[in-house]
Amino acid sequence: MKIISVADRTETKKRGREFLDFFLADNSNSSVLLLLSGGSAFDLIDGFNSTKLGPNLTISVLDERYVFDSDLSNFAQMAKTEFYRLALTAGANFIDPRPRPNQSLSQAAVSFDQSLKRWRKLNPAGRVIITQGIGFDGHTAGIMPFPENKILFKHLFEDPAIWAVGYDAAGKNELPLRLTCSISFLENFVDQSLGYVLGEEKRDIFERVQGGAGVLADLPALVFNRMKKVEIFTDLNFD
Repeated sequence: MKIISVADRTETKKRGREFLDFFLADNSNSSVLLLLSGGSAFDLIDGFNSTKLGPNLTISVLDERYVFDSDLSNFAQMAKTEFYRLALTAGANFIDPRPRPNQSLSQAAVSFDQSLKRWRKLNPAGRVIITQGIGFDGHTAGIMPFPENKILFKHLFEDPAIWAVGYDAAGKNELPLRLTCSISFLENFVDQSLGYVLGEEKRDIFERVQGGAGVLADLPALVFNRMKKVEIFTDLNFD
């Protein structure tokens, strides 16, 4: 895990966006799956260079809410951006994990899971890059902590056969029904994670992640330490 600390938030965003741009340019002759986190991580696609977008690129989100309100959906918010419009015009492909009418949470999760596996089957040498944040509670993607039930956490997120899961995070989030890529997917199939951590209020949780001690059920963001390659851009200074 490499940490790039830039004091100015605008510069942090710029550096992260440049890194994403470089990755896509470096893999312009390969199939690439780009999975985007919501929230502040959407800053990384603000003002993105459209020349790096094209038919070799498939875009989705790292996690989604099981909702039918476009104002609350991560994919719907991404679809409102200039980045999405440019990618669509450039011929990029999309995996849309939003639940369909009359589709249950478990059915939506199976659909998302199968879409990821289908992409891998069609692109066995393809590269996977994600943007990834850390929540105040230590969650990452849509993977919430379950310190009270470590067995459930392992069942939900660490099964190697499951790449995307749907579950109820009641009491942990104001939008409890979630779809998310799993711990197993993050560990085994992501080639490059572009982390994005902003704000002094996240220092304590980020330092715990850096320390690496603990268990995933208590602090899911510890998965950063298990992934293949992680570059985290932050405005926090650790000198």
